[in-house]
Amino acid sequence: MNHRVRFALLSTVSLAALAAGGAAAWADTVCNGSMTGTIAGNLTVPAGASCTLYQASVGGNVRVLQNASLTVDGLEEWSSIAGNVQANQCASTLLEGSVTVGGNVQIQQCAGTSGFAGPGIKIRGNFQCQDNSGVCEATLGEVGGNAQIQNNRSATAGDVSLNVVGGNLQCQGNTAAPTHALGGEWVVGNLQGQCAASLDFAAAPYTCASLTGLSLPDTTITAATGSLQQSPQRRQWGLRQPFAIYCVRDG
Repeated sequence: MNHRVRFALLSTVSLAALAAGGAAAWADTVCNGSMTGTIAGNLTVPAGASCTLYQASVGGNVRVLQNASLTVDGLEEWSSIAGNVQANQCASTLLEGSVTVGGNVQIQQCAGTSGFAGPGIKIRGNFQCQDNSGVCEATLGEVGGNAQIQNNRSATAGDVSLNVVGGNLQCQGNTAAPTHALGGEWVVGNLQGQCAASLDFAAAPYTCASLTGLSLPDTTITAATGSLQQSPQRRQWGLRQPFAIYCVRDG
């Protein structure tokens, strides 16, 4: 009898210890400040906190909670997020420079400037920026699925320029309506609503020579020769149309 009671007590303690250990092992990493390096599992930016990821590799998903802000800084060194980025009622969420997201990016009901600004942005899934009171930006990026910019309310128009989209680009219900200050988009699916082709959101068929003098963020092209080539992501993502988005030297 004593042996059975002792075994039951030991089993209960062992299970409790395993449960506690498992909870610790799978708990989200909390970011309030700056983080770099490899971050295993998921990451959460808690309510009211501010997080900057620099040269960071996140193994799971990233959540940005109420009144929190996230900047993924890839302007000098790359950063990557293996899963999704989800921001709800945040202060702001912005991906800048060479940042790769393996899943979807969803930003909604956020107050400050949010979205992405490349060059170097790669979002393998969908991009959604909707119901925000801050400016929604999407420039110089590659989105493997659909890009949806909807029902945002801001005094300043968001810039949607020079993106490669594997699905549809949908813009609707935004005040002010998006602009394309840097140029149009290369879209496999359809350009819809406030980002329609009839509003000049479709990219013009540039020649390399015509790119001379084009000013991009932190870059001005002083000379461009050679021939336009399709993006390697066309093969990787199975895109149905060629995208001429970079120049190579002929010969």
